[in-house]
Amino acid sequence: MTLEIISKSNRSVSQLDLYLTCGERYRLRYIDGHNEPPAAWLFQGTEFHGVAEDWELNNRTESAEWMTSEYERRYLSAVENAKREWPELWKWQRAPKQRTEDDIVSRLERGQTQLRAYHDHALSSDWRILRDDRLPRGVGLEVAFELEFNEVILRGFIDQVRVQANGEITADDLKTGAKKPESPVQLAVYAAALREIYGLNVHRGSYYMAKDGKAGKLLNVSHPIEQLEAWFTMLNRGILAGVFLPKPGSHCTMCGMKPWCSYQKPELFFT
Repeated sequence: MTLEIISKSNRSVSQLDLYLTCGERYRLRYIDGHNEPPAAWLFQGTEFHGVAEDWELNNRTESAEWMTSEYERRYLSAVENAKREWPELWKWQRAPKQRTEDDIVSRLERGQTQLRAYHDHALSSDWRILRDDRLPRGVGLEVAFELEFNEVILRGFIDQVRVQANGEITADDLKTGAKKPESPVQLAVYAAALREIYGLNVHRGSYYMAKDGKAGKLLNVSHPIEQLEAWFTMLNRGILAGVFLPKPGSHCTMCGMKPWCSYQKPELFFT
């Protein structure tokens, strides 16, 4: 089968992650356009990132108390907005064996704990956020990038670009979930974007695990740009060819696409 590529497709690291996790979930979200029900952990992650970014933008001048208070305000606002759209809380995604109401409270407290830990970690560590005029805002926070390949345009945002104590520049991502990423591909894409677009010499990066309050080991992510292009080209061709294989596993427990999943409900395959 030969695929005719008429125009370049917009892809992202999150699309690759989801496609590899489960093709059926990818199809339901990106092809069929189903919206996942709200989840308190999504608001936790979004508002943690936002508060940490603002704290770094302001040169770390605010206190940990400011961070937790600001997080609470933003988090509860996001929850209330979601309630207006999805008032039936029992339909929300939530932690196993937990009521949505309890999950909302738990994620509020967890986010505050994680921000206090981030505050203390950042002030006691020897890295800092890169300030460089080559970056869009002159600072290594939420750095936008666009890598153009033959068949794919790869877009995204880099959480943090750090300068280590020895002057090394690294690409770093903040994670608020419980599971540490098994693959360095996300960091490899970030490092490649910083090299190709912004002319920065970046070959290592780390995942900061908020649950642990510390950065992980710096990983070598000097993947050749040609290798990254090959991976995202294969992703793109699989999508265009309609290859969406379900991949059942432990991730099914907290999947927001279960109501429409043809693996969970075979009768939906014919609808």
